[in-house]
Amino acid sequence: MFLIEKGGFFIWPLLAVAVWALYLVLERAYFYAFVLHPQRRHLALIKGGETLPDEPGRSRLLKLLIEARAEKRLAADLAEQLAERDVQDAEYGLPSLSVIAQAAPLLGLLGTVTGLIRVFIRMEALSSMVNPSDLAGGIWEALLTTAVGLVIAIPALIAFGYFGSSLQRYERELYLLLTRVIDDFRRRGWEVV
Repeated sequence: MFLIEKGGFFIWPLLAVAVWALYLVLERAYFYAFVLHPQRRHLALIKGGETLPDEPGRSRLLKLLIEARAEKRLAADLAEQLAERDVQDAEYGLPSLSVIAQAAPLLGLLGTVTGLIRVFIRMEALSSMVNPSDLAGGIWEALLTTAVGLVIAIPALIAFGYFGSSLQRYERELYLLLTRVIDDFRRRGWEVV
C-alpha cells in the first residue's frame, strides 16, 4: 500500500490496466491450452481421415465436417464461415493485449512527467532552501509509475507474441484443412454446395 500511495494519480490507471492484462493472459492461456489445443489435435485427425473420439470442446467447423463426411455432402460457404468464426474466437483479447503492451509504458511515462513537474514546482517554491526530502515525493512518483508501466507492458507483449503466433499456426492449419476436405469431397464425387 505504501508504494501505491507514493505512485501518485497515474498508479491507479496502471493498476486497472494490470488487472485487465492479467485476466486476458489467464483467459487466453486457458483457451489455448484446453480449447485450441484439442481442436488442433482434432484437425490433425480429420486431415488423416481418421474418426474423432467423442470429446467435448469440438468447434462448430469440426462438427460440420464430421456430419458432412457421414452425409457425403458439404456446405462449403458454411464451412468457411465457421472457420472464420473459430479464428475470431481464438483471436479474442489479442488486440487488447497489444494495446496494453503499448499503452502501459506511456501511462508510466505520463506518471513520470507529472512526478517531475511536481518536483520542479516544489523546487521553485522553495527557491534556494531545497532539501532532498522535499523532492522525494515527486521522484518516487516518477520512478514508480515508470517501473509499473514496464512491468505491465513486458509480460503483455510476450503473451501477445506467443498467442499471436499460435493463432497464425491455427489459422493456417484450419484453412489448409478446409481446402483439403473440399478437394477430397470433389475428388470422391461427393456433393459440395
